Amino acid sequence: MFQVNDEDFQKQIEQYKEIVTRGFDILDKEIRVFNKHVNDSTFVRVCGLILVKCKYLFKAIYILIWEGLGQESGALLRLAIEYLEALTFLTEDEKRIQLFLDDKLPSAGEIAKIIDGKFQELREHLNEYASHMKVSWDSIGHLVNMETGRWHIEPIVDDSVVKTNLLLLSGFIKYAALVGLETLKKYLEVPDGLENEIKLLEQKIVSLYDTLQK
Repeated sequence: MFQVNDEDFQKQIEQYKEIVTRGFDILDKEIRVFNKHVNDSTFVRVCGLILVKCKYLFKAIYILIWEGLGQESGALLRLAIEYLEALTFLTEDEKRIQLFLDDKLPSAGEIAKIIDGKFQELREHLNEYASHMKVSWDSIGHLVNMETGRWHIEPIVDDSVVKTNLLLLSGFIKYAALVGLETLKKYLEVPDGLENEIKLLEQKIVSLYDTLQK
């Protein structure tokens, strides 16, 4: 686990941990609504379970980031994106749940086109460099010490990389919260104050991003 004794850094990193925690809290509030209505319909059960699965994937990514394994977490991020786009696909038309039950959902790429997904380039990048075996510099360059040419036998954890990856993770958690929110709005109910919490999370993410760029 990543540990730095520098007090200033510890104060800085707490802000990044806080937004990730806040994002998970928002997801939990949405998941509790789905869980409350778990017996209403198969549609509600499937949508809720997709959101739970995404939370699990994000939790796994969070752990990998602290271990210096951000590159390796890319395969999990790609899967989370596909789940969330599938949730959008189902939310747009409740009848599509039958495709899910019959195991006849369109491919991830086709779903992305149908819903006008925004992550095609990212999914393609993650597919090529993080989700499949590929001996290329983009895939394995982080395993090599650039100065000596020797390998990093253990992952190298860089504080700026940790910050960047935590910020990216919080952004995708926020995206998941927005997808879940749309489903709740259309089919169930939205907890009081939830939309405002998501807006505040976004503002905090943008603020930290601006700070990181300085």
